[in-house]
Amino acid sequence: MKMKIIVLGTDNPEEFSEFNSVLLGTFSEQLENEESVMYFAALKDATVAVSKAFTEADTVLFLIKEERYGTDKRLLCRALGLSFETDPVIRAMALHFAGDEFAEDKAFDETHCRLPKGAKTFVLDDGLFAGFAAGKGTQTTIVLPMSTVRTAQLLEKQVIPYLNSSYNLTVSPENISKKDIAALAGSVSGTDITVAVSGTNSAKIFADYISGSPALTKAFHFTGYAEPRKNLPPNEYIVNLSITAAEFLGAPYGLAISNAFYSGDPAQDEKTVYIAVTNDAETVVRVVHSLPFEEVGDFMKRCCGEACRLLNETIAVDTGAVPRPEKKKKKKCTGLIAAVIITVIAIAGVVGYGVKTFSDNNYSLKKWYNTYFSKISNFTFEIDDESAQPGTSAENTERQSALSADGTGRQDAPSVES
Repeated sequence: MKMKIIVLGTDNPEEFSEFNSVLLGTFSEQLENEESVMYFAALKDATVAVSKAFTEADTVLFLIKEERYGTDKRLLCRALGLSFETDPVIRAMALHFAGDEFAEDKAFDETHCRLPKGAKTFVLDDGLFAGFAAGKGTQTTIVLPMSTVRTAQLLEKQVIPYLNSSYNLTVSPENISKKDIAALAGSVSGTDITVAVSGTNSAKIFADYISGSPALTKAFHFTGYAEPRKNLPPNEYIVNLSITAAEFLGAPYGLAISNAFYSGDPAQDEKTVYIAVTNDAETVVRVVHSLPFEEVGDFMKRCCGEACRLLNETIAVDTGAVPRPEKKKKKKCTGLIAAVIITVIAIAGVVGYGVKTFSDNNYSLKKWYNTYFSKISNFTFEIDDESAQPGTSAENTERQSALSADGTGRQDAPSVES
């Protein structure tokens, strides 16, 4: 079986460079080369490529960015002559998750629930962004949302088993996670880099995750010990574990992966895992949250992949393969400082003028009041425009009446940038 993959929603392959390697690795035997994965900003830009893909491949896989999923899915079905109707079961799943307030929302229905009649559906437990496979003659069209985690789940759990059974293929779902392991193995191979891993329960899952890579098996050392958390916050606890692991084994890097913290009692509630990587200079923490459709095993495997990526990023910076990011400098509030200085000067001037007037009138409080406050009374302020109109109160009243009558002459107050 030959396959072509068309990504809709971006014409920049770098935007999904990480996932591009997943596609090439997963379907390495079905894709001829890297050019078999094509990127287009919209379906209208892909017309020629789509026509060519259907003449060269048995299966064409469309991946559509979530923000335009409903629109491009509808246009694609129309172009291929496929009917487009609402699947009541998927609609019930989607509304159960998203809420009944979307029951009359046509855009919601189009995005999540409308599919070709009789197509094989691919959908996760939340019922959102349902995909499908539709056969027409000798051609098979597969449409999925383009979202790293969601797409990986659909490919591994549903699409690959469907292709294997329908076309007698031997595509391995494990290919999806190999990219993270392969990238990290490439960073440590041929070096003396060692990583000490703290002995949490999650460390056992991580050990199994990397067990197929001889380079990582050699580089990683598991301490088998983890201090009790007691009352420490999870992020501080995981930092301590990674530092302790590195010091305990004398390794340049320490890694700690927390157990899953639940936000509530039911198992389907959101779970959170904290990952920490320590080097000689600092400890970096990454927080990973589960998604509604993820099983615990799938979530923990994704966390292991995230740990590989975090460690690989740290090593890349330390070895100079990637430039160290510059720390952001705090912006100087020059505009705000200038405004404060001007305000202080203005207040000082008003106070000074008042004192001078008081002195010029022989310190007579009555004369000072009449002279000083009569100056201020020459200004009236509009609350809507925050602007001042000079002149007597009577003049200002006439002016405001004229402006209200013809609706012109609006003067906006100057703004101060900070």
